[in-house]
Amino acid sequence: MIIAGSHVKKNTAQLDELKEISSVAFIEFDVSDLGAVDKIIRQAKENISRGQTTAIYTGRKVLDVGNAEKNLAASVNISEALTSIVNRINVRRNF
Repeated sequence: MIIAGSHVKKNTAQLDELKEISSVAFIEFDVSDLGAVDKIIRQAKENISRGQTTAIYTGRKVLDVGNAEKNLAASVNISEALTSIVNRINVRRNF
């Protein structure tokens, strides 16, 4: 499982290169919809159970919710959601 949460230029370039690998399944986490976490987890578990390397990544658009304080709070919520995804995926690859 691969997690890409940063939207900085270097990380985006690395993600673009990774997307060239056809055997990797990609799941985009739309950070404006934190309620999608359960769906992402289900999809990732299914992929991993089938032996498929899965990359979960946040959208590349910077989320701007108004001011610095609100942006920081949103960033914390996104980080917590990604951490939750990682912690709740408890399947192993089936080789």
